[in-house]
Amino acid sequence: MKDLETMQREGRELLHTAGADGFAIDLNLENLDQHTANTWKACIDTILESGLLEETDIDKYPKDDENETFDVWAFYKGHNNLARDIKEFISKMNSV
Repeated sequence: MKDLETMQREGRELLHTAGADGFAIDLNLENLDQHTANTWKACIDTILESGLLEETDIDKYPKDDENETFDVWAFYKGHNNLARDIKEFISKMNSV
């Protein structure tokens, strides 16, 4: 995932390129930066509110059950670890 500053820089470069190619530009850079920031925040909020990063109580699943063809416990343990890592990453991005 790109950080906000990278997205804004790329947006400015695209805008500059479009202007150089003769396109009419009726958008100032402050508006572009704010639009990028709003879009970035909306994406992060959507991810956090979606429920996809909710952790599952793995204690209710058997660990290494020989009768299971799919290890549910290991699946949810992996999901929980990934969810924690993503939430920590988002938290660090928001604190910058």
